[in-house]
Amino acid sequence: PASSAASEPAASSEAQPEVVTPAVDGTAIVEGSWAEADITALTEEASIRAAAQQLASQGVKYAVVTLKDSTGVVYYASQVPAAAASPASVTVDPARVAASGSIAGITVDPARIAAIFREEGLIPVAKLAAFRDPAGARADHAMAIGYKGQAYLWLDNKASADGKPWLNPYADAAVQYIGGLIDELHTAGFEQMVLENVQFPASTSSKQDYGTTNGVSRADQLRADMAVWEQRFGNGVTLWYSYTLAEVADTSSTCLLYTSPS
Repeated sequence: PASSAASEPAASSEAQPEVVTPAVDGTAIVEGSWAEADITALTEEASIRAAAQQLASQGVKYAVVTLKDSTGVVYYASQVPAAAASPASVTVDPARVAASGSIAGITVDPARIAAIFREEGLIPVAKLAAFRDPAGARADHAMAIGYKGQAYLWLDNKASADGKPWLNPYADAAVQYIGGLIDELHTAGFEQMVLENVQFPASTSSKQDYGTTNGVSRADQLRADMAVWEQRFGNGVTLWYSYTLAEVADTSSTCLLYTSPS
């Protein structure tokens, strides 16, 4: 009857509840394999997407991009003064580039890389060399290991043998420099980062000048440096630390150690 039909709710005409997809926590640690993306393939949007799709098709979850290498070269237009003084676009002797593994002339857009990687289902991870950084040491001597009793930088070998200066883990300026790069890349969309070379030089010498150490051991100083970064970024960034097993087991393989931001 008409009266009966009128009393039934018109379900098809009612507004349906919106289905909300929970936001992905970019700092979360999930199951999946890691792979490093070739930075030379990340200079244009089409090649970035192609690289991301290739990694995704291989089952990769964490896509790692080296944005500061152990020569100190920073592969994006950083506004941090020491990094801006030694960009990847500077002219570099090709022979030294080949020997060091650095890539001259490559500058990428980290925000574009992070966005496209996420669109393709990858977790973008920025990799930064920390204290092994001759370019940064030369750009700002306040961040570097000094040469005791002289106004020179300490080198990890003779200058004639291409010895390199290092950043000083005891120097607040060096710790803040690395933190500044983490901050820039976090703003660009990287919520997970791998820090390599969170270490002192393997070679030791009475000529090394670390400034005021307050009696803090090297191991404790590195712990303190990591604590500074973790406290600064809290739960906003997941930091991983990469060490060679030679530092803990006299082998040359590499492992990743995770330190919780909380």
